[in-house]
Amino acid sequence: MSAGTTFRSGYGSPIYLPMIIVLIAFAVMISAQPSVRLVLLTALAAMEAFFALIPFMLRYSFDEEKLTVLNPFAAPEPPVYYDSIWKVEDSKSRLISCMHCASRDSIGIWYDRGTGHHVRISPRNKKEAVEILRKKCPEAEFTEGPE
Repeated sequence: MSAGTTFRSGYGSPIYLPMIIVLIAFAVMISAQPSVRLVLLTALAAMEAFFALIPFMLRYSFDEEKLTVLNPFAAPEPPVYYDSIWKVEDSKSRLISCMHCASRDSIGIWYDRGTGHHVRISPRNKKEAVEILRKKCPEAEFTEGPE
C-alpha cells in the first residue's frame, strides 16, 4: 500500500443499540435457564466486548488511488477507487446503514455510477476526510445530507 492517510472510526451512540438488545436478550435467557448462567454470562461478555471494540478497530485508509475500509471483524471490503466516485454526501442524521459506521455523523460515498454501489463511513476526523475526497475526486458531486 502506498503512503496515505488513515482515520479511525468515529464513535457514536448507534453502537449502543446492539449492545442493549444483546443485554436484554441474555437477561431473559439467564432468568429462563439459571442452570447455564455461567455459560450465558461468558457468552454475553464476549458479545458485548465485540460490539464495544467495533468502532475502535475500524479504519479508513485514503491512499493515492483509492479508499479502503479496514475491518478486522468482517470480510474484506473492495476498495473504492477515486475515479469511480460520483457522489459524496456529508450527513449527520442517518442511522448506521452498514457495519462501517459507528456514528450518525457520516459520509455517504456512491461509486460505479448506475450500479448502486454505496459505502457509508464515519471517520473520526470527518472534515479532513471530506477535504481529501474533494481533492481526489474533483468531478464528484458533494452534497449536504438532511440535518
